[in-house]
Amino acid sequence: MELLTHMTHEIRNPLTAIKGFLYVFAKTTLTQRQTDMLESIKGSSEMLLRTLNDTLDAAKMENSELKINAEPFQPYTTLNQVVESMSYSAAKKQLNLSYNFKGEQEATVIGDDFRLKQVLVNLLSNAIKYTNEGSVTINAELLLGETNTLQVDVADTGKGISADQQANLFSKYYQTSSAKGQVGTGLGLFICKQLVEMQGGKISVKSSPEAGSTFSFYIPYKK
Repeated sequence: MELLTHMTHEIRNPLTAIKGFLYVFAKTTLTQRQTDMLESIKGSSEMLLRTLNDTLDAAKMENSELKINAEPFQPYTTLNQVVESMSYSAAKKQLNLSYNFKGEQEATVIGDDFRLKQVLVNLLSNAIKYTNEGSVTINAELLLGETNTLQVDVADTGKGISADQQANLFSKYYQTSSAKGQVGTGLGLFICKQLVEMQGGKISVKSSPEAGSTFSFYIPYKK
């Protein structure tokens, strides 16, 4: 764990520098070919950083070192920030990305907004990656009561997932047949499950081949 933490620090620093230079280059006059190359480098950098973070989080979970924070935040705003950050990825594939929220948009709850973002980023990234045409829709509802429960559904019009693959979907290192051969650790959905359950919630999936997929989770928050 000590070696992994040190390695993560050593890799994250140059990655941050790379992303900084990419930002500077993007502000200059570029040809379309250079712009496309820049986007490819940016995507690779983000994928490497995400893989690094997933690996570190998985290691922390194994050592019971990953903590859930309790700070006030607004679920509507947090989810909206994630959707906006993923809009470009959806637009590049000409997918319609929509966000629907039921409940009080100004409502504040006590919980870990960073971990909520992490779960949604993983689910949205997968939905966009494995959907070639159509749409990705986020439906969220905040139910206020004794506990403030946030329900989120991420639905796509992708190829779908067979029943036998769904059984192992949230297992560590598992990749579906459509994901094999692509860059990734197979840790994303495993981490989502762990993070949701650590906060007292539950995550599930409904899907069938050629009919899209819907990943659903809920998290109860304190007032």
